[in-house]
Amino acid sequence: MFRNAPISVGQTVRIPIPPVDRAKTDPRNLLGVVMQEEDGFYRIGTDHGILSQQYSRNQIEPSSSQFVSKENVPDKEISLRAAVGADSLSGGQGHKHCNCVQGCKTGKCNCRSLGRLCNSRCHNSTSCKNK
Repeated sequence: MFRNAPISVGQTVRIPIPPVDRAKTDPRNLLGVVMQEEDGFYRIGTDHGILSQQYSRNQIEPSSSQFVSKENVPDKEISLRAAVGADSLSGGQGHKHCNCVQGCKTGKCNCRSLGRLCNSRCHNSTSCKNK
């Protein structure tokens, strides 16, 4: 089989996810299905919608198993980052922090108001009552 052989419509593919678009615990690839092929560019659908970007053949890898079907793809356009965030167990690439300077004692602390403990990204050297 050729490395960059054409991919047929309806075939499941893997799309590598750039590190900036995923959390450290998220998968490195997104599974999708080829919705259409036009002039060497592929429109990919996922379980959460059709990706807004078109992909060339060297950006995607065919999958040997059929994980996603065309019929299960919602008819809405979605970015790669939004699709990755929807599949993520941790909520995507963003992290939450508070940047408090008063010690995180009151409800003004973003972390405390959301019921989370502060972490190392919140504040470095200030004392914290929410650890």
